[in-house]
Amino acid sequence: MTKYLSARGIRIFDFMAFTKPLTAAIKANAEALAAASGLTIDYVRKKNFRKEKRSRQF
Repeated sequence: MTKYLSARGIRIFDFMAFTKPLTAAIKANAEALAAASGLTIDYVRKKNFRKEKRSRQF
């Protein structure tokens, strides 16, 4: 990744700023697709989150 960014004149320390627009576009598209399907997206920020436990709640 460092080589890719360096070749394009982007410092590795600027990586987050470089990816922010892409991340926002992907998030917006995922939310639009979910809304069109009548679904919601749950953002999980916990490190001890268990998918299996969450899926049993439904």
